[in-house]
Amino acid sequence: MLREVFGDRVLRAMAFWMMAGRTLGDAPGEILKRAQWHEQNLRLDPKNVEQIVREAVTQPENPKNLYEISLIGPYAVPYLLEHLRTGKDDAARTNAAYVLVHLGPQVVVPVVEALTSTDGLLLEHVCDVLRKIQPADARAVHQLKRVFEDPQLLPTVRNTWAKSALETITGQAAENLKSIADYYYEEANRLYRG
Repeated sequence: MLREVFGDRVLRAMAFWMMAGRTLGDAPGEILKRAQWHEQNLRLDPKNVEQIVREAVTQPENPKNLYEISLIGPYAVPYLLEHLRTGKDDAARTNAAYVLVHLGPQVVVPVVEALTSTDGLLLEHVCDVLRKIQPADARAVHQLKRVFEDPQLLPTVRNTWAKSALETITGQAAENLKSIADYYYEEANRLYRG
């Protein structure tokens, strides 16, 4: 691993540290930091992410797969959403939803971005995933409310899936919540004022 990170320059790097006034006591920490950086870069490689997601979707009960995908976190969401979007394989779709719920609040923001889609099947699954993520995350409320109020979407998406997710997350009836304009105004004020 060290040879991959540093190549043959390990001795030159140590000599450089010593010439810069550092002791060899700093070297192990620096080597560890570079090794972790290299490992993270390998982990986030798109081909690697796709492979890990494929393994997690085909074998979600394997703790190693869930651990690997939890290390990737939000970077795996686009690949998992592709499995939710396709209507061909019910098992893969169910497993992708399970993995997203397992990842928890760290994936709420990228999952919420998928609510801008007009694909009814994807919206149903995304609403269901947001409903099941624990602890409930209020960052999803404004987009769920937009889906709930959008007359162009299918009634089942609005009145079943979005409504159920809203009520689970907020603990209130969806009809009694503020309008989407109020949610956007509050969010803009929060971001403006810090």
